[in-house]
Amino acid sequence: MEALYNSQLKPYGDFFLKKYIKDYNSLSKNELYLIAARNSIGAAVKRNSTYCKNITKESKNRIRTQWQEFLFEYLDEINNDNNLTSWKSVLSKFKKSMNDSFDNNLWFDEFRISHSQKSLSVFKKYDVCIKLHFNEEFISSPMCPIDRIVFKKSRFPFPIPSWGKMNNMEEYETATNIISQKLSVDIKDLWKWELINF
Repeated sequence: MEALYNSQLKPYGDFFLKKYIKDYNSLSKNELYLIAARNSIGAAVKRNSTYCKNITKESKNRIRTQWQEFLFEYLDEINNDNNLTSWKSVLSKFKKSMNDSFDNNLWFDEFRISHSQKSLSVFKKYDVCIKLHFNEEFISSPMCPIDRIVFKKSRFPFPIPSWGKMNNMEEYETATNIISQKLSVDIKDLWKWELINF
């Protein structure tokens, strides 16, 4: 595993930060990461049922606080070992950790692979963009976020699956392999394709 720096990607990283973080140029690195974690959770719950009905605000805040802590924890793991096998293992572990803590407060008592892959891959994208912004080396992402837009952009064959219902590694692996094949992009470079095209 090798740390990278690619100045050609910096404009794409800054475009992404500018789009989703107001006044990103005036914020410290720590402030950017905290906002990035919140935004990553927001991306995972958008159009993706997450909480049980009638959940209290206190319970929802508790879930989001723990979710954010797991994002930082698992980001460190990925930055220490970013191969695809480790990535899949982390996604499964992430799912289990959240379900062990909060299953009774979640939609149908379950935090799905869709939640873990979307939030962690978006957070990893922020990690790359923040480091590019500060002209630092970074560890490449094992995988780009998988969602409806990526399915459409890659001309995924019909019927296009619901990314929010994705809940096992077989479905996830099948989707990522098809996306890689349809785009003729090596699976290890999908993160770069997504950064440049979104």
